[in-house]
Amino acid sequence: MKKMYPIVVCGVVLLMALTVLSCGGGKEGEAEEPKPPATTTTTTAAKGPITAREAMELLSAKAKGWASDAVPLHISTVSRGGKVEGGKCDYWTANFYSASKKEQYVFNYFQGDVSQAGKPAMQGVDWQVGDLMASWKVDSPQAASIASAQGLADIASMTLSLRQYRPDLNPPQAVPPSCQVYWEIEGEDGRTLYIDAASGEFFGWK
Repeated sequence: MKKMYPIVVCGVVLLMALTVLSCGGGKEGEAEEPKPPATTTTTTAAKGPITAREAMELLSAKAKGWASDAVPLHISTVSRGGKVEGGKCDYWTANFYSASKKEQYVFNYFQGDVSQAGKPAMQGVDWQVGDLMASWKVDSPQAASIASAQGLADIASMTLSLRQYRPDLNPPQAVPPSCQVYWEIEGEDGRTLYIDAASGEFFGWK
């Protein structure tokens, strides 16, 4: 009888090689660690300076991707040392709150790109948040015109905010309890005024 040992040995070696290749050369039982989802930036059709309302629509759409119950708390211009022309800016930042997640996140619009901050601004918070969108009627260009009529021609920054959304954060004294949402507008001269974002009423100076 002929000996078959060399053939058997070669077969075993070949089988082992194929097994290693099919496993990708990894260690037995070793699993890859799950990676956290990367923060994405969405490029929109909008370019250049836009109004607060236009920015809020883009930012709200992005925030809903993070949490379906996300609601805005406030939105502000980021002028980077320049002026806000006609109530428009190419850089807006907004804070959104999710009651289900108990988190607050920052979302930004910059020259057509909409992005979410890498980490939450606050976690484990339980706030009673009003409906900013339902109360807000005066967009940033109209607010800028009202400010100009009060003598604030050159605007450095604009912030639209709920009167109160945090129990530990008191609203400005010039903003009455009857107001739900207001504009805070700062001029290049350092003066700041307040406007009712629902009616356009001028409240006064800081």
